[in-house]
Amino acid sequence: MMTRRKNNAPVDEMLQRFIELSLTQDEALLYLESGPYNRAYMKIKKLVEELEACPGDQRHALIELFDHDNPQVRLNAAKHAHPLYPDKAIQIVQSIVDGRALPQEVYAKDVLSFLMYGPRFGEGRKPPGGTRTDGAICTEKVWGAETEVQSRSSCKPVRRQSHRACR
Repeated sequence: MMTRRKNNAPVDEMLQRFIELSLTQDEALLYLESGPYNRAYMKIKKLVEELEACPGDQRHALIELFDHDNPQVRLNAAKHAHPLYPDKAIQIVQSIVDGRALPQEVYAKDVLSFLMYGPRFGEGRKPPGGTRTDGAICTEKVWGAETEVQSRSSCKPVRRQSHRACR
């Protein structure tokens, strides 16, 4: 286990706030409340940005939360510490999936896919449904894996015809 850092009160306070917000998300998931979940998500996102802006990128402190009792805390910590500890973060998320900790297991599967393979439709990418004007398919390296993506500039939307009964 990692030893506890000394004289790092602001980071310790941020970690405590991270835990509180993750537990808020956990409770919101249990009661299917999207509002509190989303508000906690945005606060966690800002908190992680603050940790990253601290001298020495203090996101490494999130590794202390990898052993937390609550799966939502572990999931959030692994997701945000992934850039610094990719293998360990993937192991933590995989353990949540394997442990069948509902409702986090469902979200953990998506997070695991994202951490291992990268975003399917991130910024500047268009989801399937467009066709290339020249008929070709572009390949692009995303997170080290070669994937097929359609170029945004040369895609045109596929015309979808409505079902006759729906008109």
